[in-house]
Amino acid sequence: METLEALKESLTDIDHEVIIINDSEEELILKNLGLRVKCFKNLASGVASARNYGASIAAGYYLLFLDDDMLINSEVISSIMKDLCLYENVCLNVKWEYPEKLKESLRSNKFGRFLEYYGFTSLRGWHKNHVWKEDEIFQVNSVTSQFLFMEMRVFKSIGGYNEQFPFAGFEDYDLMQRINAKNIGVVINAKLYVYHNERDRATDIIAWMARRARGGKTRRVAVEQGYDELTLDYGKLKSKIYQFVNRYPSVMYLALRLVPNLKFFDTISFFVTNLLYGAAVYRGYWNDNVK
Repeated sequence: METLEALKESLTDIDHEVIIINDSEEELILKNLGLRVKCFKNLASGVASARNYGASIAAGYYLLFLDDDMLINSEVISSIMKDLCLYENVCLNVKWEYPEKLKESLRSNKFGRFLEYYGFTSLRGWHKNHVWKEDEIFQVNSVTSQFLFMEMRVFKSIGGYNEQFPFAGFEDYDLMQRINAKNIGVVINAKLYVYHNERDRATDIIAWMARRARGGKTRRVAVEQGYDELTLDYGKLKSKIYQFVNRYPSVMYLALRLVPNLKFFDTISFFVTNLLYGAAVYRGYWNDNVK
């Protein structure tokens, strides 16, 4: 609902429609927000099919894909609409980061400090091994659909999302390859920002690890579709370690709980968390039963 409230404030002076694709079993109860909102159940399964379904219903000239925990602001929308000529035949991302209040709360616990240390709390952190130009508009060779703006014709020319991907993650990698094939650019406007209000996922380490496992499964799907560069080769020792962690996860979580919640001990807690992280990806990559 916070996402819709932010949309309400941001779209006041913009001709728009908001399409919600409900991918859950629960019914959404929407307040009267003063938005032109349409809500549909996803007929298939998975985030890729949900985005394709939403785009197929949309009537506008432009598309903005937005995750349900992204909080946008009027400055972002007005800047995009003002500078539309900059985004012809390109896909646009803007920088995102966790809200400061969420980051402050994360710093009070060892898992939160792990997320911030390894860059999981901002788009810049996710791009730490790639080009980043703060307060500039720059071209990149990757795309994220959490906030993704493009012309409808561009989306159709790409062919939409590959619905073979069961979860979020490497459907964006696949999308980027087809974007490149069509000579369409992807830019990040780092002058603009939105908040990624990932409160539920950033405070629950078990749920976070489950997402990493699902990411491992989508990576395996990508490999099976011919993206050999994404193959994960585990040596015997690493495989044995991850098999042990996956066999006895309660032992690892107990060990993590026993580490004092003091920054002095973060090296130890980060080590255990990284073991759980690697094991989660391993489990997803090799186990078809991950859900």
